[in-house]
Amino acid sequence: MFAKGLLYLALFASAAPQTTAKPPTPPKPELQRGGPDSLMIHGSAANVDEARRYADDFARCTASHNRKQAAAVLALSYGSAAQATAAGQVLKPDESCFGPMISSMQVGFDAPSLVGGMAEFFVLHPQAIEEQRRRTPGSFTWPAQNAIEAFGDCVVAQSDGQVRAFIASRVASDEETAAAQALAPALGQCVTEGQTIALNVGSIRELLAFSLYRHMAAPPAPPAVVAPATAAAH
Repeated sequence: MFAKGLLYLALFASAAPQTTAKPPTPPKPELQRGGPDSLMIHGSAANVDEARRYADDFARCTASHNRKQAAAVLALSYGSAAQATAAGQVLKPDESCFGPMISSMQVGFDAPSLVGGMAEFFVLHPQAIEEQRRRTPGSFTWPAQNAIEAFGDCVVAQSDGQVRAFIASRVASDEETAAAQALAPALGQCVTEGQTIALNVGSIRELLAFSLYRHMAAPPAPPAVVAPATAAAH
């Protein structure tokens, strides 16, 4: 948790019980929609780190296959109900995105993990940003920043290179942990007076992926208008 004057970054993945479960019957995975912003895949118990990697890979793959819809999701306010609903609507039972782990894992897809993974796809494929800007310019007009977006934008402005290294790191790796630790000073500097933000590695990665995407996708500033030079007096 971060608070002004008392800063603490919890560098751990969200805790989840790791128990051994019997394979589902029938053995094929069951897709269950728990709400507009969630999709559960039921299989045998999974390691938390592997679940994070799988969810991130799935979200990136989903964005690559649904670029217009993903850009539209990223145009909505971070953490809003509208964004959660839109993120859930992009989910599709696409075998190419589920990948080989589906038969042996239980993974929860919530709105922030989907949004973060979608943003990571565009961050790592900047040409896709320009492609969508040409095709759907409306997805690059955003509402005013909310408080959490302002926090993420501040961190990116403070440490653009470190944020890029964080997003480029493999999920749930020692490299990711080191990159998160390197960001701690910038995270602390961006907490405003009286603001308290609970963070773990997964949640801060999701937010900063979104913030870095917004930084990269921001419409270019219009060219400066240069006044014509006045003719020299004769």
